[in-house]
Amino acid sequence: MIKNYLRSAIRNITRHKFISFINIFGLTIGLTCCMLILLYIVNELSYDRFNTNAKDIYRVTRSFNTADGVQTLHLGAVAPPFGPLLKNEFPDIKKVTRIYPTGNIVMRYKEKLLTEQNTYFADENFFDFLASKQ
Repeated sequence: MIKNYLRSAIRNITRHKFISFINIFGLTIGLTCCMLILLYIVNELSYDRFNTNAKDIYRVTRSFNTADGVQTLHLGAVAPPFGPLLKNEFPDIKKVTRIYPTGNIVMRYKEKLLTEQNTYFADENFFDFLASKQ
């Protein structure tokens, strides 16, 4: 049965070459687009999932809303004092760590001056927080 289907498909391809080319080319483009979209989605869903406790890690952000409830500004950071305040107010929070972007800083090592770009200040438990097995 499959042999008959293949035989008729090959005959149809050889008789109608241009239309077969358009169909095969369209199928190829469609499958390629679907695969690329799938790869993009898988990559986006795997973002920041390297930690075994990724489902328990949250980032606190803030947004500013008008009186109507329309969001006017969304910031990806809160003031540093919010970390201990949130831990004291919500007993479900096990650990808190904070990072603060400082931009470019100049550091001295022995007699050398080094300019480091895109630096951050972090709590002393920052690496323990990311590697913990809560």
